[in-house]
Amino acid sequence: MSSGTQAGGAGFLARYDALRDHLPGDAAVRAAAAAAFRQAGLPGGTSQRRSEAWKYTSLRPVAETAFMTPAGGNAIKVDLSRSIPCFTRFADTPVFGPLPRPDRDPLVALNTMLAEDGAVLRVPAGVNGGTVRIDSIGSGPAAYHPRHVIHLAPGSVLTVLDVATGQGSYLHNPVTEITVGAGAHLTHIRLVDDAPDAFHLATIYTGIEEGGTYDSFS
Repeated sequence: MSSGTQAGGAGFLARYDALRDHLPGDAAVRAAAAAAFRQAGLPGGTSQRRSEAWKYTSLRPVAETAFMTPAGGNAIKVDLSRSIPCFTRFADTPVFGPLPRPDRDPLVALNTMLAEDGAVLRVPAGVNGGTVRIDSIGSGPAAYHPRHVIHLAPGSVLTVLDVATGQGSYLHNPVTEITVGAGAHLTHIRLVDDAPDAFHLATIYTGIEEGGTYDSFS
């Protein structure tokens, strides 16, 4: 796909323009995210655009790389062998919840306009969901934008092992939206084992109700 051969923000926007009629989920949410990204661009990606949040980390290498469209979409594998939550793929049940703010974060806007797959996990009230493993596998030169949703109803328990691996020079830009109900407990273990030349830019939003706990380890 020719849209994948352009570098930086222009390449991402061209990819969105080419795919917009085929992407799952609310088209209006994606369009708003694309407009926000078009205005903001990659933070620190050019000398004209500075961001306080990114002043110590340059995204110029990302802006200068021509990422291709993944041949088979995002490579997401979910192991439920030790778990009993309700699982669906984002591609089948696309959810753009209220916590992520693409209007404030260009990388979240980038994910929102291009996310094609991810894991949607929901644990019913009072249920111990066990352990779920999510593997995100990248290969270069491609850009991946997984969208994960984890919802624990009141009193439920879940452990998520979130693993990122791959080969080559690729971009891994996941967004995870987590809601932990009253008295629920989520343990989120993230293992970032990407290739040496890969870019990993993850964003996590968490909403926790009274008495809920969220333990995160990276």
